[in-house]
Amino acid sequence: MAVHTDDPRWLAWRRLRSFQNCFGRLSAVCLLLAVLALLDGLQGVMRSGTEQIDLIPGESEAVSGSCPFKNPVVSDVRVTFSPAEAPLRFAFEAFFEGYWVGNGMWRGQVVADPGTPPGTWRMRVNFRGASLPPGVGEYVVRVFSDAAERQAASPSFLRRYFGVNAFWPFAVAVGMGIALGLATYLLGRRIFHLQARMSLCEIFRTSPTGAAPFMVWCVAQNGSWLRPGDRFPVCSPEGERTGRAVIRGMEKMTVQLEMEEGTAAVGCLVDLDPQG
Repeated sequence: MAVHTDDPRWLAWRRLRSFQNCFGRLSAVCLLLAVLALLDGLQGVMRSGTEQIDLIPGESEAVSGSCPFKNPVVSDVRVTFSPAEAPLRFAFEAFFEGYWVGNGMWRGQVVADPGTPPGTWRMRVNFRGASLPPGVGEYVVRVFSDAAERQAASPSFLRRYFGVNAFWPFAVAVGMGIALGLATYLLGRRIFHLQARMSLCEIFRTSPTGAAPFMVWCVAQNGSWLRPGDRFPVCSPEGERTGRAVIRGMEKMTVQLEMEEGTAAVGCLVDLDPQG
């Protein structure tokens, strides 16, 4: 026996439910892809370190660090390369205040001029009269012959095989996941109100004890006329009747029913139509 299948609102409910399920799955897939992109970016940074700089001839990259004392001057900056004859240069730019704690910072550019041969060198930025801890101000500069060689050497899967920074797929996937999740939520609200107009409430929890009888719970938007002992048919999401339930208790909008006959699962509907 079918329930409400001849009601145009039922067809609209089925269509909205289909869209909601589709959007929900797509949202989950997008958020999963975002997590994978984030993990790929993090493992790439962990394997290469923030002190590794990859360049090709003709490129430069900005670097910065903290100053060991107040009021430094440009002549205090000491930059050394290892080996000393490294075909690189450091272009100092400025001192500035830190973004977070206000400490003095320095900023400059590591430059690989056109014609720089491929290789790996070390650079250390120090200050006259200062003794920095090991590793502070030290960088590993790798120069590749071209962009393809640099891409192939990247520890990031996305950069190595697709040539993109992991941040961009992460940002796009998160944005799409949030938008689809919001659409899923808004569709859920429309579905809930449409169910209420058809006197249907959706089962969101079951407490099976084997065969009937067992308890089910649903939410009724307007159940002021419902009373314990009232009996109503239960149908599947496809509209086929699967059993009958009797109200055993009510708390605010939550209705507790006992399945007297048939079967029911999460997602099934209780037909609360007093004429049904």
